[in-house]
Amino acid sequence: TFGPSATRAPAPDSLSAASQLIRNGADYEKALLLLRDKKPLSLLQLFGRAAVRSKASLGKNILWSFLTIEDFEKTNRVPADVPLALDYLEEEFLPETLVVLLWQDPETKMVHADIGGRPEYVEKAANHLSGTRHNSHFRIASSFEVFQEAENYLASLLEPIL
Repeated sequence: TFGPSATRAPAPDSLSAASQLIRNGADYEKALLLLRDKKPLSLLQLFGRAAVRSKASLGKNILWSFLTIEDFEKTNRVPADVPLALDYLEEEFLPETLVVLLWQDPETKMVHADIGGRPEYVEKAANHLSGTRHNSHFRIASSFEVFQEAENYLASLLEPIL
């Protein structure tokens, strides 16, 4: 990726972010590709936090990921970055069906959910839940007091469609 054909060396902070992503389990080649995308370090840090707080369930058909208020505060990012984090999770983990990103709004403290993954399953989820479409993602209309409540609610509704 780097060498004679590279026009300029990546910034030290970019290398540090890629290194942190790799330490947290990201694919080496994809982490290096992030360097070329020239994403701000703070956004890469948000992606890393989402990746670290991820787990597979329902026979590994759903990848659950979580972003807390602290994640937004520590990275100086905002809820408007959630779709980018969901894109990252989809690319990095290549889910068999769905990626559910549960995130806590720093202003309201409420937990929200964005769903991505394979289009046919996102469409099935959208047909069973109320919410709005955002490109290839779906944001559910409901909000929750705590992460566990959101996860339990969504798991009970998504399990039958998978």
